[in-house]
Amino acid sequence: MVSVRAYAILIILGVCDSFNFDLNFVDLISVGSGEKYFGYSLLLQKGDVSRVIVGAPNSNSSYAVHNSIGVPGALYKCDIGTSSSCQQYVIESKGNTEVKSGDNRYNFKDLKDNGLMGAAVEGGDNVDDPLYVCSPRWKNDRSDRYGQHYLANGICYGMTTSSNVTADWERYMPLLNAGKQGYTLAKVVKYYYAMGQLGFAMHYVTRQRRLLLGAPGVLGWRGSIVQVAFQDTSNLQIQRRDTHQRHKRQLLYSFNVPNPVYISSLEEDNFYFGYSVSSGRFVRKYSDLWFIAGSPRAADLYGMVLLFEFPQYEDSDLIVHKKFIGEQFGSYFGGSVLGIATSDLGAQMGIFDLLVGAPTYTTDTWDEGCVYFYKNKGEGNLDSPRKIYGSKKPGARFGTAMSAIGDVNKDSFEDVAISAPYEEESGAVYIYLGGEHGLSKDYSQRILGKSIKSSVRGFGFAISRGVDTDNNFHNDIAVGAYKSGDVVIIRSRPVIKFLPQLLSMAKELMLNTSEVTVKYCMSYSSSSKNVKKVDVNVTLSKDTRAKDNSDSVRTIALEINQTFCDAVLIMIQEGIFDYTKPFTVEMSYALIDPELSEFCANCPVTNPSDNTFIQLNIPFASGCGSDNICRPSLSLNVTTQTNVSSLIIGQLSTIKFHVQIRNDGEPAYISQLFMAFPEDVEILLVSSKCELNDSRIYECLLSNVLQPNVSSELVFEFDIKRLNPKTENLTFNVTVQSRGEEVNPDDNAVLINIPLRVQNGVEISGISFPDSIIFVNENKEMIAQTVEFTQEYYLKNVGPSPMSGMNATFYFPVEIQNELFTNQIVFGVYEPDVIINNQAVTCKTDYHLGFYSDDGSNGESSELDQDNSREENRFRRSVDASQLSFPDVFDLPANRTILVNCKSDNVTCMKITCSSSEILAKNQPMVAKFKFRARVDVLIQITSERDIILFSSTAESILESKTTTYHIPTILIGSAKEPDISYWFYIGGVFVALVILCIIVLILYKLNFFNRPVREKLQNEADEDTECKELEVDSTMAEEENCMYNT
Repeated sequence: MVSVRAYAILIILGVCDSFNFDLNFVDLISVGSGEKYFGYSLLLQKGDVSRVIVGAPNSNSSYAVHNSIGVPGALYKCDIGTSSSCQQYVIESKGNTEVKSGDNRYNFKDLKDNGLMGAAVEGGDNVDDPLYVCSPRWKNDRSDRYGQHYLANGICYGMTTSSNVTADWERYMPLLNAGKQGYTLAKVVKYYYAMGQLGFAMHYVTRQRRLLLGAPGVLGWRGSIVQVAFQDTSNLQIQRRDTHQRHKRQLLYSFNVPNPVYISSLEEDNFYFGYSVSSGRFVRKYSDLWFIAGSPRAADLYGMVLLFEFPQYEDSDLIVHKKFIGEQFGSYFGGSVLGIATSDLGAQMGIFDLLVGAPTYTTDTWDEGCVYFYKNKGEGNLDSPRKIYGSKKPGARFGTAMSAIGDVNKDSFEDVAISAPYEEESGAVYIYLGGEHGLSKDYSQRILGKSIKSSVRGFGFAISRGVDTDNNFHNDIAVGAYKSGDVVIIRSRPVIKFLPQLLSMAKELMLNTSEVTVKYCMSYSSSSKNVKKVDVNVTLSKDTRAKDNSDSVRTIALEINQTFCDAVLIMIQEGIFDYTKPFTVEMSYALIDPELSEFCANCPVTNPSDNTFIQLNIPFASGCGSDNICRPSLSLNVTTQTNVSSLIIGQLSTIKFHVQIRNDGEPAYISQLFMAFPEDVEILLVSSKCELNDSRIYECLLSNVLQPNVSSELVFEFDIKRLNPKTENLTFNVTVQSRGEEVNPDDNAVLINIPLRVQNGVEISGISFPDSIIFVNENKEMIAQTVEFTQEYYLKNVGPSPMSGMNATFYFPVEIQNELFTNQIVFGVYEPDVIINNQAVTCKTDYHLGFYSDDGSNGESSELDQDNSREENRFRRSVDASQLSFPDVFDLPANRTILVNCKSDNVTCMKITCSSSEILAKNQPMVAKFKFRARVDVLIQITSERDIILFSSTAESILESKTTTYHIPTILIGSAKEPDISYWFYIGGVFVALVILCIIVLILYKLNFFNRPVREKLQNEADEDTECKELEVDSTMAEEENCMYNT
């Protein structure tokens, strides 16, 4: 066999939360294949040259004396840290032999073939301690009067020291008695010792010198536990025990093999009691051990575990203290058991907890495995179990093997290794740390077999106890991978604990403090005396209120039993801060791991559960009493610019709030005001101290500290022009808070709820394009078969509030009854173009022909271009227009004008309804364009007596029971025929005129208008006036001459 040693940095592929088991440097011992089951069982021993004892139960022996034995199994001694190969123990320097004694019951003939030598190995933790190995399928080839029998009793061997590989070992054969190979029970003969399989499991109690051997095949595989009690080894005797009379050293011992017939817990065959064994001290005041044994097929395959003591006599029941039944069928509950000390001193003077493996327990897939942890409350009272699952990998069989590995992190509590040998094909080992409350529910380290060697299989089927093989005061472990023939020795590094200190030179800070001095110190403790010096990175993180709040990093060299200290001056900013929170300085620290090329036994690591930082909190002097807890009494008062009890939407464009905050208690630090406002309003004016958060709430920092009996005021102005007319209330929520304990929180909030009302109206206007049409030429002929014109209506919201939608109804004359009382289609109405907010509005009509289109059809027929004489449409009306009013908007000659509107008796109208839910702001219109086509030939018939047609349409809108209407007229002008007038009409006219003239002359004559004296009198009066005016002129000229002469 070749020992393959690995001292190289390996790639760690599956390690999670690595702790102090160093996976970078491991010792790997390999035989190259899994045929021999090398690594099926393990024992780690320490000494000047530490070693691992390895069982290979499917191996042939390398000694010539064993050549005749087929695959007996083998046991190997492999020294750690040397280049030598592993050595096989001889155990017995002869092959299959026959031994006869004075008592025929104990005669036997070896049949060591396929005996599984090395299936179990146990012993002390030191190289000079006893060593034990079992071969559970060893058979006694016995012949008697009934014939030849192969009695698979099983055999175990013991040796006082593991150093001697060539010496013969002592045999332990408690099931050899020929008189107990069978047992008659209820008139049925059963195998008793015949298939006992002694040594299937083994547990060595070092301090009490007891060996516990599982024999699950006893009495029809009900099973039993064999106790081997050794005497003091200082009185070893020389006895002659073999046929060759050869002397060898023997151990004095006694056996106790309880009879399963008398064990009340074993009611049936095939319980496999003794499949796993362990022990522990479960009652503090007693020094006696309780033994633990698993029976994975008991209780209808739910499994069972017993905590018991051995009876004085074999044919007596066990003294059972506790009995546990598995919870899942077929989980193999009890497939492994372990008593684990609750503290580092538990094995000597403390008490034990219990672990029970159920490796085929199923959670989500299959055979993930589970371990039950029973916490000992004291005096043997165990809590309800807590389950541990590993990684819950399919087929992993977590809990196949468990081992007490000692206190690997030096926290005074025992730790455990639990394996899942089929996890991810290669297998895995989990490290669980003990603690004050028992085993941790989470593993501290996961070691995946293929991370060490890709071909490793069955990693963790066997795990040794923890032993310190390199004298660094921390235990190491050996892990077997029997399916690939590998054994891995994984060593642990020492654990140190940092002892940091962080101190302030000031007990508290004033609000105006500008600087503070902080002192920091660092030292460490170690359970290993060999860790003399370490390097550590120290980082100082300062409060955000420090002027320079960047981290300070430095490397410190620490020596054992020495403390390093230094101080730092921190400058504090000025500004608005929360002084109820202390000024914080944090020191974090991390061990610097040196770069290594081989395993370093004295290079420490830190426990991942230890703190990696320390924090210093320096309070500010708040002026809030000795408890430094401020109790302010804040109150709110909110007013608006006007007393707004209700609001008409659109009446105001803004609303302003004045918010006053007053403190009548102790100082209020970091007083904050919160203003929540509706979604359809926008802020116009707010203090620069306010910020809008993601919830549309303004957070306003009032001041660093609001002193007692002091008020603060904020102003908020909101834009309310865009309120939705469907909104019923306008709600603002104002709250105030501070860092202290508010005395009266009831007055810290104000809810402002303003009811909203809507007030608006509709104004309608319109125009016709063109406003008049002449549909004949000068020769009184039709211009065209049809003429077109357009009417546009404007329905406007006159406010002040927005309008949530517009509904309008339009009436248009389309048919006129002729002299024969037949309705004729005169006007065709196209589908209208109606727009609100640049959005098209859909309109509908109840007119039976629908809207007119350019393809010549109204709905399904071309009525406009045909003479409609169908009876079904003669008197059809689309609308009852009797209530409509049509004012005289034009001063048209009544004798020449025909009125065509929806109030006319001989007119059939078309009703069109247009509805929209679009919100219309104040003065925003609905624009409705209607295009018409009129039949000229019908119009000429209608105008046979009158040549003017006044076409009038109507728009109607109803809002809150108020109806608004408007009419658009369009004048259609044609030509009437001249009437035949007689000449006598003209002669009579001239005659009448002459008679009137004679009458006027006669009247003037009677008034003497034509008499001459009167005429002369009038002429004389006119001459006299002329003479007076000339005299006045002459007198004026004479006066002017006299004045000139005197001068």
